[in-house]
Amino acid sequence: MSVEELARYVRSQRPTVARRGYPRDVRLLVCETVRTRRAEGASWQEVSNELGLPVGTLKRWLTTGSTPGFLPVVVREPATATWPNEPPAQRVLVLANGVQVRGLTAGDVVALARAGA
Repeated sequence: MSVEELARYVRSQRPTVARRGYPRDVRLLVCETVRTRRAEGASWQEVSNELGLPVGTLKRWLTTGSTPGFLPVVVREPATATWPNEPPAQRVLVLANGVQVRGLTAGDVVALARAGA
């Protein structure tokens, strides 16, 4: 398929619903063409103009393997809480940024949460 034919095909497959994305086969064809054109010495802007797609989209499709931006998420069961039964010296509060605070009582944790820590 020529670059011109691919550009027409890409236009015909443009999503009609915002945020829907292009079909996988379109992304794969575009990625193959971008690799070929870049190997021939074409600039990102030239390829972008030829295909009618933004440079950022082309680069993103190439770096993500032409897959959509969503990744699968695995949800685990929460661990059982053993904190009240542990001696204070063994209690550890791990904050979202990785900071660990040891030796807190349950009241200390409540006070920290209320303070917005």
